[in-house]
Amino acid sequence: MRVSDLLQDLEVWIKSS
Repeated sequence: MRVSDLLQDLEVWIKSS
């Protein structure tokens, strides 16, 4: 599990909300 993956997931989640 990478921190960068979490950050990317967060970014996508923010953009889609």
